[in-house]
Amino acid sequence: MNKLEKIKDSLRELPSLEKELTNLSEKIEDTEQRVEQLQNKYKKLVNKLDKLENKKISKFILTKFGKYENVNEKLIMKKIDSKELYEESNIHLLSLIKKRENLTSKISELKIIKQEYKEELGKKKRQIVKDTTEIGLNYEKIVKEKEELLNRIEKLEKIIKMASYAKQTSYSIKRSLKSARNWSTFDIFSKKSFLKDIIKYERIDETTENIEILITQLNSLENYISDTKDFFDETKFDVNFKDISRSTRLIDTFFDNIFTDIHVKDKIVDNYEEITNIIYKLYNLQNRTKEALDNTKVLINILKDKEEDLLVSYGG
Repeated sequence: MNKLEKIKDSLRELPSLEKELTNLSEKIEDTEQRVEQLQNKYKKLVNKLDKLENKKISKFILTKFGKYENVNEKLIMKKIDSKELYEESNIHLLSLIKKRENLTSKISELKIIKQEYKEELGKKKRQIVKDTTEIGLNYEKIVKEKEELLNRIEKLEKIIKMASYAKQTSYSIKRSLKSARNWSTFDIFSKKSFLKDIIKYERIDETTENIEILITQLNSLENYISDTKDFFDETKFDVNFKDISRSTRLIDTFFDNIFTDIHVKDKIVDNYEEITNIIYKLYNLQNRTKEALDNTKVLINILKDKEEDLLVSYGG
């Protein structure tokens, strides 16, 4: 085992020590609060005893009825117990603080060693990239594979982000369609009213505008995913929204009849089902992408370990 291998071995405990320090700091914070509470309780008992001793009237009344010694004794016992508990907790707190100081010191030492370790790895990296032997070629292959995986991570993260934007638009469409569906149902079973039609078609117009945005987003998403087909399955959304024509709108508004009302509502319901299906596909896409992202990160870590092992053993 060469010098770098020994250093690497000693650095293995650093993450667990840092986690231990975080937990210990939280424990100290809780213990400090506990000590403060016990200290306040002890002070209150001391004050209570002082007041009992100094208030002559209370002392006289309690003495007259034979209660003074009993009350005083109980308070003294409580004071003694409270003091003991406070002192024990304070001693425990001091021991935790001391432990934290030792742990912090150890972590600081390891971080200095880690920095030196990184510098040594950097020197070896500059040497190995010039090496034309099998070791140098293996290192070059690992670096290339790592770069490809890092590029894959960047693309997968972008897919998740693009799907998230499309999902936000989809939910806006779904809300507008739900409102339009409710007003459409109300329109079927109520008397003629221009106000109902105005509100219903306002929601339909909102939906139409957002559908245009969504189609652009989904097309961009599909095209981007097609460029990643070497490592990610192609996705098609096959959008099929029903359009409510201008003539249908005119008839529904100015020549209101139940058949047109039902026809418009059916299209709204179809579009509501379509957007629900698109949202499901987007959720499914995000879940698949996140899974692929997690798997890629695992592969990256494996390659990083291989790269580090190769550098550590190089020239040793």
